[in-house]
Parts: sequence; structure tokens; C-alpha cells
Amino acid sequence: MKRTISLLIAVCLLLCLFAGCSGGTTGTANAPASGASESAGGASDAAESGSADRTEGSSGSTQSSGSTQSSGSAQSSGSAQSSESAQSSGSAQSSGSTESSEPAGTAPAEEPSVYHLAAGNYATDADGIPLAPYEYDGPLTEADDVLSFWTTTFVPQSVPAEGFNAMPNVMGEREKTGVNVEYIIVSSEMRYENIAVLLAADDLPDILSQGLIFVGMQARQTVQDGWFANLNDYREYMPNYMYYSMNLDDNTRTTVFGDPGYIYAIYALTDKTYTTMSYLVREDWLNRFDMTHDDIRTVDDIHDMLTLFKTQVDGCTWPMEIISSVDVVNFFSCYDTITQVNATALPTPYVVNGEVRLPHSGPNDYEYASMLAQWFSEGLIDANWSAYLYTAFYAGNVYGGQTGFTFMQPAEVEGYEAGAADPNARWEPVHYPVRELGQTLHLAYSATNMGYGHSCISAKCENIPLAVSWCDWRYSPAGSLFSSYGVEGLTWEYNADGVPWLTDFAVHNPDGITYANLSNFYMVNFLSEHGMEMYDRKYAYDGGERFMAMHLYWADQDNDDAYKWPGGVIFTDEQNEDLARLGDDIVTYLAENFLAFLDGSKSLTEWDGYVSTLESMGWDEVRQINQDAYDEFMAANG
Repeated sequence: MKRTISLLIAVCLLLCLFAGCSGGTTGTANAPASGASESAGGASDAAESGSADRTEGSSGSTQSSGSTQSSGSAQSSGSAQSSESAQSSGSAQSSGSTESSEPAGTAPAEEPSVYHLAAGNYATDADGIPLAPYEYDGPLTEADDVLSFWTTTFVPQSVPAEGFNAMPNVMGEREKTGVNVEYIIVSSEMRYENIAVLLAADDLPDILSQGLIFVGMQARQTVQDGWFANLNDYREYMPNYMYYSMNLDDNTRTTVFGDPGYIYAIYALTDKTYTTMSYLVREDWLNRFDMTHDDIRTVDDIHDMLTLFKTQVDGCTWPMEIISSVDVVNFFSCYDTITQVNATALPTPYVVNGEVRLPHSGPNDYEYASMLAQWFSEGLIDANWSAYLYTAFYAGNVYGGQTGFTFMQPAEVEGYEAGAADPNARWEPVHYPVRELGQTLHLAYSATNMGYGHSCISAKCENIPLAVSWCDWRYSPAGSLFSSYGVEGLTWEYNADGVPWLTDFAVHNPDGITYANLSNFYMVNFLSEHGMEMYDRKYAYDGGERFMAMHLYWADQDNDDAYKWPGGVIFTDEQNEDLARLGDDIVTYLAENFLAFLDGSKSLTEWDGYVSTLESMGWDEVRQINQDAYDEFMAANG
């Protein structure tokens, strides 16, 4: 009898135990577990939603002094953790057992998830691509997760004393998404140095803007070495980004999906395709010589124009501005080569009738370098060019009338005109020049939905699904509107036609901040970060149509993109290793020598020796690696 009673008790205990376990493993599509770390699904109750931002003006490690961390848990910089383990069921759950009031043998009801992510909640095609944009119906989370975001601002002097995390759009995005994002603001010129320190300390923040640019390694290596997450593994959490990446232009599609099985970054996109920026000229100066911007069509026309400015316009010290990467918009593509110089990576190749060529070393590059060297010798180009990382470095010359020919975005023009020392200052666009009238361009800067910014996610981020979802929210209908226009009632409001319209605060800011600058920190900084930009927002004010027309002016050119390098070309692991092995010395050599030809600090009589040295360093091997990768791409894509 005792044996029978003992057996019955044992069976009851087993049934209770089985029922209790099964009640906690019913999965949902909104699981927040990252897969990269099993120890950090929930955020600490101690995490503060308004944690102070950190501004890095030096190369020091960016570490929050107020972050909280449980003992024994792996944690990336700036994130707040509890000792609770990640729950693959999608619900925040304590590591300890919980008493249930349910009768013995009855499974307790599953608690609703604190995460409201998109995975599993939308229709896809056979390849898993969403059929339509996805609208989030509320905050992404009710938990206290904190994500750290490494980024920059180009106008740090305009950030309020309370810090970047107190910006209205940052607080508004936090309220709409429910995600506490701690912005780590690094001065733009210190990003290379700062990220090197973070890599050395194995202390990357959760999300990094333009990480692929500053990390200093090939994209696949960032994943294989465990620095960045392969976002292809989390594609179900970014339906909007996946939808637009597949359904916009070919350049966007091949850039995002060009390496099968990998997605390295979430790129800034635009809802319309435009040539986003190029060169403009002081039209009021041209008018003095009975000319207009329409008269400037050839390289010789530009030279003659700059000479007039230098010799006939009082105060014009440097008629033309360039920056340290020389020609970021490939304005002089009429030389049938890549005219931008990258001092941190191997140059982008181009293709002529199936043959891969490398820039900065051919006869056409010699002609291009000779042209710029002549202009430098005549004092037509700013002698301080190598110190300018971007246009803001010489903005004083634009305002003050020391220059009359520079590149910019149309959205910047009104601010430069309004702040100019000369009240008659007027800037107008110039066509991409040709060497001879009738020339067809093959490499001109062309329109695309791809923006300049992008964001990568650390492989050690404690909640990658939430980080990916937060990024994807900026591509949703509501998220794109907010990212593009900012806080309703402050920087925009609906006009009588129901169209978003910029406020006077945004366009004619009382603190004198130009709209072009204001839009990069009162809205999302698409020049550095991810998001879907509604491009018309740049000109949503009375008079904005003049600047919108500048994009169309630049697009009116005879360019066939015949030499353009395909965005989807990928390299094998072995090819990446070989490029990395060869690249460091070559990149340094190019930066020190090709750039020296441009301003005359190195004589062009040394050109042949320069090319010979390049070849001895493995230049042709680099070209052949690119040729092999290109041939493989063409065989697969036609």
C-alpha cells in the first residue's frame, strides 16, 4: 500500500513539473533574444530613460559613468543590464521561480510580451521580402532597455547645454518607440581615432553610424571577426528596410543584398532619386561679365571663369574650393576616371568594356592631375584644401566672398545667401563639365535612392532584435515622417493642403542656424545615420521650389554610367585577405604621393616613377583581384 501511495505522489509531482515547464516555452514572433549573448535579454529597472549623452572631443573611450551592470554579465559600452537572462519566448521574465495561484497541474497563463516587434506580423513573398511597408502600432517595448548610439553632429556649437539627448526630436523618438537610446556624440574629425580606441578596448557601442567607413576593415571581416552583427540573421525584424531595399533602384538593391547571406549595414535611403549635390557658382559675379551659369560647359570654361574671379573680383582670394578627398562628387568625371581620392581605403575601380581599371595611375589620371596642378599654381584653388574634411571647414570663405565656386547641397544655398557679407550674393548650379562639347560622360555622379549615412550594430549588443527594430522604425510611414520633419508644431506643421510644411523656426531660425544645419540635428542626420528621408522636406517652404530645381539641373547631362563599378560586386574571404594585405601600404603611398601631384608639392616629372612604385607594391595584383570579382559578378548577374 505504501509503495502504491508513493508511486501516485511521484506521478503527480511529475505531472505538475511538466505542466509548469510547458507553460513557459510557448514562443512568440516578437522574441527579443539577440542570439549573440545569452545573458542579457532584459534591461535593468535602474536604467534611466533620460541618461545623459556623452560628447567625445578626444580619442578617449566613450564610456557612460552612469551605466549599471550586473555581476558576471557581458555588456557593451553604455548599456544597462539586469541579472535576468534573455527570454527567447519574447516575454521579460525573472530568473527566479514565480508562485502561481492556479490549481496544481494547470499551466499558468502566459504573460504578454513587453516587446512589440514586427517579426511574424506581416506578409512576405516566397523570398521573405515584405509585400508592403509595415506600420508599427505603438512603442516597440515597454521595458527599460538602453541602447548606445555612436554618431556625430556637424554643428556641435548649436547643441543645447543640456546635451544631445535633450533635443526635442531625440525625446520625441524615445517617446514614440519606447526605446531609450543614449547618443554618444563624437566630433566628426575624431571618428577614426575614437573608433580605433573602442576596437582596441573591445568596447563598441550598440549601434554605430557609418561604422563601415571608420572601422578600417572590409565589410565581411567586420562580421567574421565578431565586431558587427550580420543583419541578415535579423531581417525579420526590419520589414521596412527590407521592403525598400528590394523595391528601390538597382544601386540600392545590389549594395544591400550584393553579398548573399550577409547584410552589413542599414543605409540611409531617400524616397526619390536625385543628384544630391554638386558645384554651384556665384551667379552675381558671372553677371558682371555678361555671363550666366548656363555658359559654363567645359573644363576650359571653368578655368576662364576662375581666372576672372581671381583677377577681377575684389576679395576673391581662392576662386575654387575642394576638400581633402579632392572631388567628392566626381565633378571632373570627364577625365573618365574616379576623381575622388580616398586616403583610408583602396580606391573604387571602374570598368571599360569589361576591363577593370584602377584610378590615380593611368594616362587620364595624369591629365587630371596636371589640370589641377596648373590651377593650383595659378592660385585658383584654396591652398588650405588638404585641411578641409568637409565643406563646413571653409564655410567662412563662402559667407565672406573669398570663394565663388564650391560644391554644396541645394538645401544649403539659402543659408549661405542670407548670411553672406554681400547682400546680392546668389548661387546657381553648374553642369558637369566636358572636355569637348558633345562628350558623353561615363562616371558622373548619378541619382540614386542611396543616401550618405548608414548604421551598423555591434555583434555584442545585448538585444540585437530591439536595436534592429529601432533602426527599422525610421523607415516606417510614421517613423520616416518624424525622422524627416522632426517634431510637429516645432519644425513643421500641416499647411492648408494637408502637406507637411516647415515652420519659420526651421527656415528662419531665431538663433541664425541655417535650415541645412538645423535639419541635421532637429531631424535625423541622414548624412551620417540610417533612416528613410522624405526628400521633399528639404524644400517644403515658400520659395523652396527654386532649390529643388537645382537637382533637376544637375540631372540634365549626357551620362551613361558605362564605366561605373557595380555596387553588388563581392569578394571571397581569400580575396579580402589579399586586398587587406596589399592595401595598407598602397593606400598610404597614394595619399602621400598622388595628392602631392595635385598641389605641386611633387613634380609631375616624377609621375612614371610613382606608377612604377605602385606596381612594385602589388598594384596590378589589386587590379586582378577586382577583375576576378567583377567577372564572377557579371557571370551571375549578366
